[in-house]
Amino acid sequence: MENNNRNNQLQAQNNQVATPSFSQFMAKVGNKLVEATLTDTTRRTQFTANLMAAISNNPTLRECDQLSVVSAALQAESLKFPINNSLGYVYLVPFNDKKSGTKKAQFQIGYKGYIQLAIRSGQYKDINVVEVKEGELGEFDPLNGQKFNWIKDYEKRKAAKTIGYVGQLELMNGFKKQLYISYEEMLDHADTYSQAFSKNTYIQLQNGTYKGETWKLSSFWYKAFDEMAKKTVLRQMLSKWGIMSIDMQDAYIKDQAEMKADGTYDYIDSTSREYKEDNTEAVRASQEASNASQVPPMEEDPQKEQSTQASDFDM
Repeated sequence: MENNNRNNQLQAQNNQVATPSFSQFMAKVGNKLVEATLTDTTRRTQFTANLMAAISNNPTLRECDQLSVVSAALQAESLKFPINNSLGYVYLVPFNDKKSGTKKAQFQIGYKGYIQLAIRSGQYKDINVVEVKEGELGEFDPLNGQKFNWIKDYEKRKAAKTIGYVGQLELMNGFKKQLYISYEEMLDHADTYSQAFSKNTYIQLQNGTYKGETWKLSSFWYKAFDEMAKKTVLRQMLSKWGIMSIDMQDAYIKDQAEMKADGTYDYIDSTSREYKEDNTEAVRASQEASNASQVPPMEEDPQKEQSTQASDFDM
């Protein structure tokens, strides 16, 4: 019995040695990767300090594959976003990778990050996305787009049930577009494209009938549905009609992806089909929008799709 206890203690000690602390990992491996990526000393020092602060403030990141944490942070740095979840630009999200059986850090851009990238490009006069509350959805005008009857009282609007999400953009040349997606359509989208999200489970969570362990629900859709929904509206709107700067195109590739050793990206949670569709559409739309910036844009034939409504906006 004593021998078995001693063996168990030795095994536990070996396991602790096999997994170095994040500081030890940075000293042996991480700093070399950072130095190879960031040549500016000041920028490198600031990055390392912010990364260590993020690890300290989020204990679950310490459970992740350490290389994935550094890689995710470097993706944020490449887009010149600070590693600070409270700002809402980008996030380092712990994620259970079923392929490798380990927990990894995933780089995610928030909807505020996409708005920030659009502002930086200098191509947008206006860009925004908001929730649509019960009672605000008006008639659909085939020529001018979806109409809204906005609730004027802030507190009443805040308490009202969310029934959808609408985004709008206006380029500097006056070109305007709107995209509205209902709450039910957004649930179906998340259920289709997020491998870690279940529509039925989310509904049970909202109704208070879920009996499982909530800590196992790793998808960001569970934790911040409205934010992910607004981000989805922006991504679709920008990829279809926006002008895509180099940083914006880079963001589309890196968002919700794990950077592998060969420099390619693996989309852990979302299916690659969603991002391939978005990225291909984004490049095409960027070229069309760039051409439109040289010539006044012509109105498209009005269309009303069954799943989403998109048109020039009148809000």
